[in-house]
Amino acid sequence: LTLGDEWEIDLYLLNFTPWRLFYMLCCLPSLLSASLLLLIPESPKFLLATNNEDALKVLRKIYSYNTGNEAESYPVQSVTKDADEANSPEGAAGILRHILDQTMPLFKSPHLRNTILCTMLSFIFFLCHDTMLLWLPEITNRMAFYDDSSQQPVCFCEKVESEIDSQTNASINVTCQDVVQDDVFIPNIILGVGHPTALLVGSFLVRLVDRRLIMAIFMTLCSLMVLLITLMSTSLPITLLLTTFPILLSVCNSMTSSITIEIFPACIRAMAVALMIISSRLGSVIGTYLFSQMIDSHCLLLFNLLSLVLFLLAALPFRFELKS
Repeated sequence: LTLGDEWEIDLYLLNFTPWRLFYMLCCLPSLLSASLLLLIPESPKFLLATNNEDALKVLRKIYSYNTGNEAESYPVQSVTKDADEANSPEGAAGILRHILDQTMPLFKSPHLRNTILCTMLSFIFFLCHDTMLLWLPEITNRMAFYDDSSQQPVCFCEKVESEIDSQTNASINVTCQDVVQDDVFIPNIILGVGHPTALLVGSFLVRLVDRRLIMAIFMTLCSLMVLLITLMSTSLPITLLLTTFPILLSVCNSMTSSITIEIFPACIRAMAVALMIISSRLGSVIGTYLFSQMIDSHCLLLFNLLSLVLFLLAALPFRFELKS
């Protein structure tokens, strides 16, 4: 509704365009979420760690909200720190010691293997998933421009690279192309509908099928999809594949998160999840950089590498030892 227009408003210091309006609208969910956070009470554990007496009040409020009973009927009369936390040194040294105590067990037996599996899978999932989501509008826009300017059927990578190949002379002044083709919005609609639908279906599917098997099948399918993308010449099926495989990878990542919470004990579970998130963000950064360096000149190699990595790691989820 916003990017499809071509209006422009001169505000003296800048030109207000549909792109700027779009980014402002994208900020609204974050602004709303930040406002709602103000309504949430502070963590009782944090209040207790800072010797704040309001910890019990917060627990009573949560109890009343969850049960519908009066806050005064909360059965706990007092709360105290754990012995380990009470005896831990104060200040920066205490914080570093606490972080170290929760981190080191992840890199020792028997948790080392699970740590490697969780971080590796999260790294690969986000390398493929987030990178594709970031570059999908640019890729579909390039394909749409090629289809408008040429009727010659070529494979996916030739379409993507054609815009760059046509500008071989660096001395030519090229005007920034700020026109967005309508085909760019189709993948976003598919992703917007497909992501929650796939996650909902996956939540029911895990009750019937082993999560490790689902992840292995989805990773294999994603590998085949990425490979098929490079062999196709029609934009519509290419777009469908480009939007489908990130959706499947998001389901795999959600299952990896649930497995991570299940296999690690409570005392190091939060640190395990944090480490998994760090590895996933690192995968996003590296994947984005690889795409930016290879999409224009080594498109075929890039997608073949993604397909190969997903295929080789498809058996990795079976290394998890789950209770059920």
